[in-house]
Amino acid sequence: ILLLNRTMSLLARSVLTASRLPRSALPAAAAAVFARGMAEEAAAAKKVADKMRFTFAGPTTVLYDQDTEIKQVDVPCINDNMGICPNHVPLLGVLKPGLVSVIHESGDVKKFLVSSGSVTINFDNSVQLLAEEVFPVDDLDKSQAQKLLDESNDKLNRAKDDYEKAIAQIEIETAEAVLKALA
Repeated sequence: ILLLNRTMSLLARSVLTASRLPRSALPAAAAAVFARGMAEEAAAAKKVADKMRFTFAGPTTVLYDQDTEIKQVDVPCINDNMGICPNHVPLLGVLKPGLVSVIHESGDVKKFLVSSGSVTINFDNSVQLLAEEVFPVDDLDKSQAQKLLDESNDKLNRAKDDYEKAIAQIEIETAEAVLKALA
């Protein structure tokens, strides 16, 4: 840090000498030089990664592997649903049971149901979606989901302890997510 401060100070002094700014402008000049460098780095990174690189996988299957023809991905996170587009702010998120929509550049939309997992959005415009369980919506059966919902509600009503209640609640949330995805 000391070396960085010394380098910044030398850069600022050279800026001051070249432009004949008063000595009181030294901290502002140093900040301006540093900010300009950050802006140039960000612009260079943007040129490299104009398209999102999307990876989506479950434990036994890889659905997308560094795919660059993705326009947007909508994911169910713990706090709310989130739309991810190219150049999204980097973050880590926790998936809740729900519907993932993958919108392709062509306009095609592929929908998947996930049980849980994580989403990682990186500075380099890559996005990784890792799900505990993932099912294409086209493969789901509405009557089976309704049956699971009814059975899970019965389990919740008969639950003897917190563990049984938690398991039943997870099943209920999953069945509701399936029914919502198929609606």
